Parts: sequence; C-alpha cells; structure tokens
Amino acid sequence: KIGFTDAAGARVYRIGKYNTYNGLCYFCDERDMTAIYMVACTVGDSFRFTPYQMIALPTLPTDITPAKIMTVTLTPPAGSAAQPSVYTYYVGGKVEGETDVWYGAVGTAEEARLSTEDGKALSTALTTMAFSELVSYRAEDHATFGLDNPWTMTIDYKVTQGFEDSQTGAVTKVDVNRSFTLLLGNVGNKGLCYATVDGSPLTCLLMGDIFPK
Repeated sequence: KIGFTDAAGARVYRIGKYNTYNGLCYFCDERDMTAIYMVACTVGDSFRFTPYQMIALPTLPTDITPAKIMTVTLTPPAGSAAQPSVYTYYVGGKVEGETDVWYGAVGTAEEARLSTEDGKALSTALTTMAFSELVSYRAEDHATFGLDNPWTMTIDYKVTQGFEDSQTGAVTKVDVNRSFTLLLGNVGNKGLCYATVDGSPLTCLLMGDIFPK
C-alpha cells in the first residue's frame, strides 16, 4: 500500500502481484476497489524519495555554444535603483589584436572588457547551465529567496539548423536566433543565485558563481 496526502486530500493505492506475461503489476485505488488496472512495476519507486528528489527541475537550454552566444542582459527588479547591464560576446574580438572576448556595460556607460577569467567563467556557465538543487517547491516561498521581484537574465544566442530542399535534397544550414530567460533572486549561503523560470513555483540554486558576480 502507498498512502499520501496532497491538495485533493488523502488517498491510498494498492500494488498487487507481478504479471509475468506482460511485465506489469496489478493496481487499484482504495476509493474504488472494483476497478483493477495494470501499471509499470516501477510505480512505487518514486515514493522512496522526498518531494525534493522527485520533482523535475525546470528545463534549461543545452544548445548554447560559446561561438554562438550574442548577449546576456540583466534587467533589475521593478523599483530598483540599479541599472540594466548588457554583456556582449565578440567572436574574434572587438578590436584588432583581440581573440574571443566579453565586454560589459552598465546602463549607458561605455563597454568595458571583462577579465579573461570572468569571460571564461561566463562562457562556461552559459554553455553548461544547470540547476544544482531544488530549494523549495512552493510559490509562496519566492519572497524568501528574492524571486517575488527578481532580476531577469535574458540570454540571446544562435543555433545552426539544417533545412532540406524537398526537391533536390540539398541541405542549407542557417543560424537561427534564440532567447532564454531566467529569473534570479538572492545569493544563497553557497554563493549561488536562487533562480527559477517564469511561471514556475520552484526555487532552485543556479550553478555558476559568475552569475552573482
């Protein structure tokens, strides 16, 4: 038996014998013992874990490559005195003699070159972007972590897609613009930003100590 309580109330499910013919188990809801179902025998596995271990974290892009990054824009929370910041990645450098390099500008200030260390850290963080852990699954906790009025980080980048001509079979490769937005809150005790995506009740820790910096 597996019992739990959620917003719909308390419920108990029964998992019965294993059927060797189809590899499924018998299953029923105690609220209606007249209906017997067959389900994957892994149905009970999730209940070995806590909600924090069961909940799927928001999906982050995995198609960002260093050479295709264009800009990262940080927009401050509503009512903040802070100014927006724009970080631009220049493939091959911005001026003669530079290699790939990041520049950043706060508000209307002139762009300034990021250090090699910070630029490398930013490129790495963007191309391997991931949440390290779930902190809360309740939307009402957003205020605790600064996500009720967050910073908005928008990443603009390109991906290369191939389009095949239906008549000739020739494939044409084209760079397509993409954009992804993250909401950033306070910096946690691990030196990482609390973060989430728009519309999600979840609060996560965002890997990459360059983001708070």
